[in-house]
Amino acid sequence: MGSLHAVAASAVLLSLSPAQTVWNATSPDLTPIFAQAAPGDIVLLSGSNSYVPFTLNKGLTLIGNPGAAIYDSSGIGQRYDSSILVPPGQHAHLVNVNFAFSLLAQSAAGHHVAAAGSVTFDNCSFAGTIETYSNHTENVSVAGDVRMHHCRILNHPSMTTVGLRAFSGFVSLTDCDLVGHPAGWDPFSFPWNATSGLTIVDATVVASRCTMTGGHADWDYNSNQLLPASPGIEIIGSSGELYLSDSTVVGGDGGPSWQTYGPGAAALAVSTVGAARAEFARNSLIGGTGTVNGPATAGNAVLVPELVGIRIDHGFVRGQTTTVTATAGSSQLLLGIFGSLEPGLSTYPLVIEPVLQTAFGVTLATPAAGALVTAPIAIPNVSSLLGVEAWLQALQLTSGPVRASAVVGGVVH
Repeated sequence: MGSLHAVAASAVLLSLSPAQTVWNATSPDLTPIFAQAAPGDIVLLSGSNSYVPFTLNKGLTLIGNPGAAIYDSSGIGQRYDSSILVPPGQHAHLVNVNFAFSLLAQSAAGHHVAAAGSVTFDNCSFAGTIETYSNHTENVSVAGDVRMHHCRILNHPSMTTVGLRAFSGFVSLTDCDLVGHPAGWDPFSFPWNATSGLTIVDATVVASRCTMTGGHADWDYNSNQLLPASPGIEIIGSSGELYLSDSTVVGGDGGPSWQTYGPGAAALAVSTVGAARAEFARNSLIGGTGTVNGPATAGNAVLVPELVGIRIDHGFVRGQTTTVTATAGSSQLLLGIFGSLEPGLSTYPLVIEPVLQTAFGVTLATPAAGALVTAPIAIPNVSSLLGVEAWLQALQLTSGPVRASAVVGGVVH
């Protein structure tokens, strides 16, 4: 039955024919195209071109090819900023976009990306920032209904990363690799503290199949004191919520063993002290190593086996088959994977209504606890599907609150 539903999902996609203009970006400056394009339009980035950092303030779709990068080589020792600020009622999608820094400007302070509103990042990568120059600014900051799939915050040898900071809204993360910034010192400047792979302020974050790593400790030789390690995930706001499944989280180490003063205490994997809610299922939580190894968690996190995990092996590509996989929570209870064509579908972990609005069934199963339920979805190789937006979400019927999974999907490209 699941395969028939998956075929039906492909048929639903074929019934759509969005009206939009497709723009080919050949100039490094995307501002003129952004000014002319209407919400819903598509901007194609060339793999042979690089583009300068930008501000996007409308709901456009940016689709890159391998080699296309956003960076600026004109400055030395300065931070690059790209901003995606989407008005209410519009939705931005960024696919295969590499937010980089110039290899010619090795002392540049990196590339900071800020997103607000309804924004999807699909297979995007983000270069690091150096805290000495960027004044302890996070690498990527988000607020609103933000979805990230197969995204990476890189750790380039000449740069260090500062992770993701979720300020507010509903954030969905699947198959993402988020690396925190190690502590460090500079004899000619100020020391900087380690940061987490994921920092939650007052957002609700639903994450599945992710890896988060905290920054390691270091010794500040100027003041002769330890700069402590950071957790892989940290919730610092009283309204912050985390629903984490099938992920690996590692706390920062206590510092290199070759340090004159030896390594210090390591960080725990996840800190949920003061969080409004934190639920975990089937995760590997590993404290860092040090004179005292870090614990797995601290705070009010609870184990909730009913959490359902979800992932797709890659985005929706014309002519290819995308496989969606859900990880069952409770045993022998009905699990469903649903599709939705509602623009900018978000995730509300304890509310099932969004997943059922304009929904169509992809597959149904009654799996054992922790079992995988998969469904292939063939995307027809039809040019009119470019830019069609579709989402997948899973839930499992339980006796308590039904917890919807993270949201996966995006636009066909």
